[in-house]
Amino acid sequence: MDFLGYKVKSYMVAASSPLTESIENIAECEKNGAAAAILKSASSRRLHDGGKRRCLADEERGLFWCESGFDREILPLEEAASLTKAAVSRTGLIIVPSITETTLEPEIWLESCKKLEKAGAHGVQLDFFYFPNLMAEDGFNRGFVYLLKTLLTECTVPVMPKLSKNLPEAYAAELLKKAGVKYVSLLDSVRAPKPHGANLTGKGLSVFGNWMFGLTRQYTAVLADAGFQVCAGGGVTSGSEAAELLRLGARTIQIATEALLHGYKRFHDIGEGLSAPVAEPDAGGYTGQRQVVFDSSQCKGCGACMEQAFCNIVKRYVAGGSNSSCEGCGLCAQLCRHGALQMQGFPHRCASSSCSM
Repeated sequence: MDFLGYKVKSYMVAASSPLTESIENIAECEKNGAAAAILKSASSRRLHDGGKRRCLADEERGLFWCESGFDREILPLEEAASLTKAAVSRTGLIIVPSITETTLEPEIWLESCKKLEKAGAHGVQLDFFYFPNLMAEDGFNRGFVYLLKTLLTECTVPVMPKLSKNLPEAYAAELLKKAGVKYVSLLDSVRAPKPHGANLTGKGLSVFGNWMFGLTRQYTAVLADAGFQVCAGGGVTSGSEAAELLRLGARTIQIATEALLHGYKRFHDIGEGLSAPVAEPDAGGYTGQRQVVFDSSQCKGCGACMEQAFCNIVKRYVAGGSNSSCEGCGLCAQLCRHGALQMQGFPHRCASSSCSM
């Protein structure tokens, strides 16, 4: 296992969040199995916005909302340097401070990076969340690539951009390649309007939760396939999900929301879950054409296969016709809760209309 070129003891990385904004919290992350910590993002800038942190958890839907002003959420640079120095000296973790600035000017980012390097940082994460719409910036492509090239050339520690939905995955991959980036961090929270009736203003509002996992899978697959070393995160709640990201090409897994809501022990629990990775998709040992098979003895006459509007072939087949035109999409077998419809060579897996093949 490696992270930013360093050998680490586990795949678990504490993501930039309240988990990593104090030395006490960072020590707890280490105690519970994290191998590295990406510190709460810092900036040389203050916006004097006076915002306070407000949170709302919707456990039923697996959502976690948070709003906060820039000055409340982003550490002053000197505080980040002190935290970096303390974390390096008092823990055995790989310590990676995170930098965010409100401009693409390389000199400003470089000055901040150098101060954190001097404090003993093992690497630096570049946080671009505070660009409301990156691609709307004049000359963004050129400026972004030039910024990254400058930092990669001038910094003596590894540099790792953190992507958000502001940068679509394939688009980001091309820019990162042009800049010569090697390490990539995924995936920042998503800006969203407040939920109805919530006591939140909506300013600086972000939403986190397991719903992000699909996005994280996609970004991980695209960036890893493009040759980047990916530290993936966003919506991970279990060892099986973490294992799936590793199988898609991630090198390490970031955890934040799951630990914030359920305690530091989630680093250990998710890490333990990696000992039994998700199995590869079951090919059923069948190499021929996928086709539906109807077992009339299992049919309860519920009519689910007749009511669906996706395929007429299965309707004719169940009524006594041929399945020779079946394309093997598998939908009818998923809709049949009794197992009367199965895909040849792909056994029925559950007794629920919501199961998936």
